[in-house]
Amino acid sequence: MSDSADILNAFKGIESVLRQSMETDFWYGLPERHFDQVLGWVLDQGSHGSPERRPTSTGKQNRFPSWSWVGWISGASLGTYFPTKEHRSEIHWFLINDKGVAFRLSTVASNAIIDYHKDGNKDVSVAPPPWDGCSPPSWKGRDMFSRIVPRVKAPTDEEEWRFPRYLACKNALATFQLDGQVQSLNGHGRLWEHNANLVIWAADGTRAGSIMMSRIFAAKVSDEPRFFEFILVTRLKRSRSHMTHVAYFDESIYPNRDWCHLSVMMIEREGTVAQRIGVGIVHEDAWVNANPRITFIKL
Repeated sequence: MSDSADILNAFKGIESVLRQSMETDFWYGLPERHFDQVLGWVLDQGSHGSPERRPTSTGKQNRFPSWSWVGWISGASLGTYFPTKEHRSEIHWFLINDKGVAFRLSTVASNAIIDYHKDGNKDVSVAPPPWDGCSPPSWKGRDMFSRIVPRVKAPTDEEEWRFPRYLACKNALATFQLDGQVQSLNGHGRLWEHNANLVIWAADGTRAGSIMMSRIFAAKVSDEPRFFEFILVTRLKRSRSHMTHVAYFDESIYPNRDWCHLSVMMIEREGTVAQRIGVGIVHEDAWVNANPRITFIKL
């Protein structure tokens, strides 16, 4: 494309069809009703090296967020890495416009009531009990936005909401290490031939999860292992037919039970704003053992 700003314009035709068939609005190319799930897209670096952030034009309408595929110069895939049968959201997501006004996204997973507390499942939820989405929540950190409005007060065709400035949430944050070690996909690796399925290590040295990243990123953390921050995205119920021979964590330590898979977003801070680096899977027991702290994240 002649201008990086053309990416959303090029997607408009497809989006208009999907908007009707899926009965949902889109935000930077991601469907709102399934927002929790689609945050798990995986970049395909192809043969062009490590994926790069899409340049931002000078106009305010062309800020490409790291949490959407449109913010990166690369292909992206969805639905093949995560072992998903059902989702349950553990947090509430908010979009904030230039005026500091926010609304809560209405997603299938956040509106679902799923009874999963069995077989040793842990309560990791950060979302408060069901509420109307516009009454001020009893939060600290309200400086992220000036006020909250009902979802119907934020139509996508109005200029102030066409390109929200931030994605924000009250979330749980935990730290894990990456050292470049690759976890086998047992024959499924051809789906990501240019990427590497990296081990997410807990502080006690156990294999807590895994995350799909570029091979160049894998080489960097192999040379310089480091700790990364992760935030909670959603809880997954594994599909029994999805990559059945793939172990996302050490199953001799972390039992593979229903609803034990947590999708977690790896982030890096740039001032007061966090950037999405990738989304992986961590076992709920490893997440609880990491003593996550509650914080406020703006992406």
